[in-house]
Amino acid sequence: TCTTATTSCDVTGLTNGSAYTFTVVATNANGDGSASDASNSVNPGGQPGVATNVSATAGDTSASVSWTAADGNGSSISGYTVSDGSGHTCTTATTSCDVTGLTNGSAYTFTVVATNANGDGSASGASNSVTPSGHPGVATNVTATAGDTTASVSWTAAGGNGSAVTNYTVSDGSGHTCTTATTSCTVTGLANGSAHTFTVVATNANGNGSASGLPTA
Repeated sequence: TCTTATTSCDVTGLTNGSAYTFTVVATNANGDGSASDASNSVNPGGQPGVATNVSATAGDTSASVSWTAADGNGSSISGYTVSDGSGHTCTTATTSCDVTGLTNGSAYTFTVVATNANGDGSASGASNSVTPSGHPGVATNVTATAGDTTASVSWTAAGGNGSAVTNYTVSDGSGHTCTTATTSCTVTGLANGSAHTFTVVATNANGNGSASGLPTA
């Protein structure tokens, strides 16, 4: 209830999300009058609660973020906004979305804000930190030097694209290869007097990059 000498008052202590109707009784020196007809039905509601269990998974210049739904506090949640705090966002009506336009090799954390008809809730706690990355770049300046049934191949390191290069594979395209974590290796088992060309492929945690150009030995 609420009591007033004017023609409006606020009833407090209601439960958000429950429906209520109200009647009004006027009082004068002779007592109470009859109750009015019931008001329209209303459902109190507030700003939404906080999303929980926010988790991020790194992609290539992106991150996939998911969470447990926030409580609507009496009003259905209309959407969520994910943010890294520096302008990278995504918005969704579900409990996951992908933040794009990130820089490979840089670390990011994310928060989630729920929205309903009453406005925005508070930001969630930060997600785990993730570092986006992609397949490595291309080795350059590949040089081959002929030996006795061998060729020594060297190159300039490929960029890791956010994830360190773990190894390189040199190949002549016909089964002769060598693998190394450095920037040179020797391919053996070649036929003397035959021309060979070689490509170099860099590998990181995301897989193989593109093959380099073709030097001859």
